[in-house]
Amino acid sequence: MLNYSITSFVSTNAQKQVKHAYYCPSHLLLQLIMYIGISSDILNRQYATQRQGMWCWAASIQTVLRYYGLSISQDTIVRRSFGLDKYGQIPNKPAGFDIMTARLNDWGIDSKGKHYLVQAMLMPGAPLPEVLLREMQAQRPILLSYQSRPSMNHAVVCTAVQVIVQQGVPRLTSIIVRDPWPSQKNIKVHGRIEYPARDFAQKTVAHWIIRVVAR
Repeated sequence: MLNYSITSFVSTNAQKQVKHAYYCPSHLLLQLIMYIGISSDILNRQYATQRQGMWCWAASIQTVLRYYGLSISQDTIVRRSFGLDKYGQIPNKPAGFDIMTARLNDWGIDSKGKHYLVQAMLMPGAPLPEVLLREMQAQRPILLSYQSRPSMNHAVVCTAVQVIVQQGVPRLTSIIVRDPWPSQKNIKVHGRIEYPARDFAQKTVAHWIIRVVAR
């Protein structure tokens, strides 16, 4: 499912991200193993952990918006979606795909006075390999929702992919996400988790292709 034949993406920019390159003496074939996507140096500064147990969706949206230079808190994201509860508190609630899509199709002014417009398209299942490559080459994060338990989904942000190229044919091998769950392990690595591509794609329920304009 995740094998494909696209040679045009092996560009000069992509080659700068090569992790390993070696020759196989028996066949004299060059094999490249590379990561394509957003630098960890950038994401480590923008990564947000969820402030409440059910706010993975809000934290992931916050991470995406931070990446684009916007300052919008999880409290603001949740309050815009659900208002306040009867005690005057921002509720600790999960969000359905409709709520998440609404927050990703929004406009306004962030906490620092920056005007912004966010637009996103909700798509079922995992992104196609060519879509992943396109978005990661352009360094645009993708919001993912995957089945973490039999009756529960979890939101994460896809920020890079690992690709192996042999004989000019690329194969997607892993997907790198930023997980907002505030475990000690996640906090230590700024939420960075690398999953086998096929396994993670099979668990992915939906994804959002996002565009942000900020000024």
